[in-house]
Amino acid sequence: MQKLAELLGKSRSQASLELAQPGKRLGELGELSLEIVSSSEHLAKALEDGFCLEGAAWKNQAGTSIAACPETRRFYTLLAERAAERGWLRLCFLKLNEERIAFAYYLEYANKLFLLKPGYDPKYSAFSPSSLLCSLVLRDAYGRGIVEVDFLANSDDWKLRWTQHLRPHYRLYVFPGRLEGRMLHWIKFRLMPSLAEERILRTMRIVALDLLRARWRIPGAALLARNLSDTKRTATAGQPTWAADAPVQTGEVSIAS
Repeated sequence: MQKLAELLGKSRSQASLELAQPGKRLGELGELSLEIVSSSEHLAKALEDGFCLEGAAWKNQAGTSIAACPETRRFYTLLAERAAERGWLRLCFLKLNEERIAFAYYLEYANKLFLLKPGYDPKYSAFSPSSLLCSLVLRDAYGRGIVEVDFLANSDDWKLRWTQHLRPHYRLYVFPGRLEGRMLHWIKFRLMPSLAEERILRTMRIVALDLLRARWRIPGAALLARNLSDTKRTATAGQPTWAADAPVQTGEVSIAS
């Protein structure tokens, strides 16, 4: 089992080696520091800056950023407020002098860190700001005795530079018992799988769900068609449940009232 401490040794971590030069070059522009906002004090400003960074590189243009959907923005705002009250919130920023240039929305619970949303200022993309921030967060976590950092969501390439340990990831869909909810449930779990079997109909399913999203303003409805295989394996840094080469069971759960 890979320990969090192992990720921080330059001889063990591909990411640490790759970050040495960009970190040095960025450091020549000013002082680099890690800022963590964990309380309600200055939370509104931290969320505003964080949401801007989260969507700045490409998510705003793709329509998948937090700021792109009022309901999504409200969800992450309320989550941050309630997590701050319970001591779970960790909004992490990489700062160059006094400028926030990268962001990571973490929750800390049971001595573990969970990454919900990362982002960065694209004008600093040549310096790998998100990876530099991740390095600082891991070092801070290790220093505070955190036993695991779970990157959540998909096993993206940048995550696998830090760890090869994966675990199952399940999406839970909850549909209201109204007409719209029942229709979405039928489309997602009945119609879409059948359409996916025909290549020529794959574009039609995306268009159909885009129309549903526009009609009912349901956040993420357009993404359902793009995630027919919704079970992912998430990368974890620390004490994993499964190693990367272990068999991984997949599945999904839906609830329709």
